[in-house]
Amino acid sequence: MKRNDQGQFTSDRELSGKYKPLYDDYSGWITATSEKQTTTDRLKEGVKAWLYWCLQEDIDPKAADKRSVNKYIRMMIADDYAKTTITRRFYSVSKYYHFLINDPETEFDLENPTADISLPKDHDIRNLSEYPRVLAIDGRKDIIAPSFEQLKPIFANVPGKKDFTKVRNELICRLLWQTALRSEELSRVRLDNITWDDRDIELRSAKLNQEDHPDLYFRHVWWEPNIDYLMHRHLF
Repeated sequence: MKRNDQGQFTSDRELSGKYKPLYDDYSGWITATSEKQTTTDRLKEGVKAWLYWCLQEDIDPKAADKRSVNKYIRMMIADDYAKTTITRRFYSVSKYYHFLINDPETEFDLENPTADISLPKDHDIRNLSEYPRVLAIDGRKDIIAPSFEQLKPIFANVPGKKDFTKVRNELICRLLWQTALRSEELSRVRLDNITWDDRDIELRSAKLNQEDHPDLYFRHVWWEPNIDYLMHRHLF
């Protein structure tokens, strides 16, 4: 997968035959019903990946069953996909069959092949993101990041009995806010990852795997000048 000019992920997968109209119908529906572009793109890519896999495996998506979906999940596990990627793709497939079942144009009986699959129980995939929970709640909008004004009380009242601890905790909060780093990524930051003159931190993604995203596996984030003091005080 690559990013387009807007920084969004795009796929090189090409669907053909009966698989293309199945995707096009869903793509049109999700584009019309989803309120957020990033959600639309994510769900469309997830369904396209599923349909492309069905095409490669010569599986009719309309006849896919629980065994087919489990095979798809095991393929992603064997290919070392990130757990968050597997989770998103699984729920994209689930939503796709929800669409087919409720589409008045559907002329065949269909059950959701994901209905009896549990990622934690069946595949030991325990996702920490909010995505599955949000997707499962009808009418729930995507989570929006809080504003700086809402976070001010956290910055001003970080826990810690010693000054060093308070400085560290405030720096953690501000870096998470300014850079959108994941907590796992922030925990791996070392001095040799930092270019001080540019306020640049190079890091390894906690979400993507290197084989699928060699150009995105390592990325850079930058902090604002207003936390220079905290950075230097904590590290030096």
